[in-house]
Amino acid sequence: MARLSTRQGAERHAGARPAGAGPAGARHVMLRGALAGLGLGLLWGVAARVWMRLMNPTSPEFSWAGTGMILTMAALLGLGVGLLAAAKVKGARRWWRLAVVPGLLIFASQGLLFLPAFALGGLVLTRRHWALRALGAAASVAMVVVLGVLLGGVDEETMTTLPTSALVSGVVGFVLLSAAMAAAGSVLYRPWAPRTRSASIAPMGSAEVAAGEGALAT
Repeated sequence: MARLSTRQGAERHAGARPAGAGPAGARHVMLRGALAGLGLGLLWGVAARVWMRLMNPTSPEFSWAGTGMILTMAALLGLGVGLLAAAKVKGARRWWRLAVVPGLLIFASQGLLFLPAFALGGLVLTRRHWALRALGAAASVAMVVVLGVLLGGVDEETMTTLPTSALVSGVVGFVLLSAAMAAAGSVLYRPWAPRTRSASIAPMGSAEVAAGEGALAT
């Protein structure tokens, strides 16, 4: 009887799934990734909007519609990055890379300044070859220099330049926003976890069942 119980327990173990490996666990991973990405994307969008407003306090170009567009695009990119990060953690299919594509609209127009930080800056935070990390750092630093030159130039309409305090705050704000964008971009270069399937558990379960059958035979 004891040997029969051993065999039954081995069979139950063979059909069992590890915690979090089932469909429900996978959905929870994806949901957490989506919510985290959405929240961080919105936070970045708010910070970027405040930064732009500080750089142009009297500009009539700013509107609630524009603010809503920035927040929407930032949230969309954050959502895509969060989904991709979760997909890599749980070893999902590679087509989850496409989740990032809709959010790339944020790099249109003035957002283009942050594209190098997202596309290449993330390499700095990975374990890739030092040359690739150097490329990512160079691309990010180059955009800081470009922004400094743009902000330090003379406004063609007013023929004035930004005060030093505004120039410094603009560059510092850009560096912080770019660092956050690089952290998001690093998800693109993270490795994919191996896919977890119930079939991969079969050899272990089969071995235990065979051991139980051997015990019954003796």
